[in-house]
Amino acid sequence: MPNRTVVVGFNGSAGRFDSGTTVTQFLHSYFGELPRDILAALVNRRMVMLDFPLRGLHVELEAVRTSTREGEAVARRTASLLLLEATASSTRGPSGRRAVARRRYFYRWLADRAPSEQEVASILRRMRKLCAEDGPSSARS
Repeated sequence: MPNRTVVVGFNGSAGRFDSGTTVTQFLHSYFGELPRDILAALVNRRMVMLDFPLRGLHVELEAVRTSTREGEAVARRTASLLLLEATASSTRGPSGRRAVARRRYFYRWLADRAPSEQEVASILRRMRKLCAEDGPSSARS
């Protein structure tokens, strides 16, 4: 018979919640409103998205905030995926992601010329639109 509740340890305290409660739902109940600087979570030290369901007898939860090393990594990966998605329909665009010093990503533009200001503006608009859609990458449901 599956557990119907899970004990969630967070910030030095613990509480009992319905099994399957998502990280977002838990954080809403804890903070009242989901803080904008929380990007993901560590559940039993494993990085998960905010829509991850909490299951088991007991889990330890830690919020991954933008100010942490893990949060910076999540933000970089999210920005990379947004850039790739925003340029996916284009016949040319960034390619060959590679990590370099100081945790930055560099891209090569696959074209005979650099992107115009209009092309860059269009890509930024598409990236902002994707962010506004609030899909699975940001998991703020």
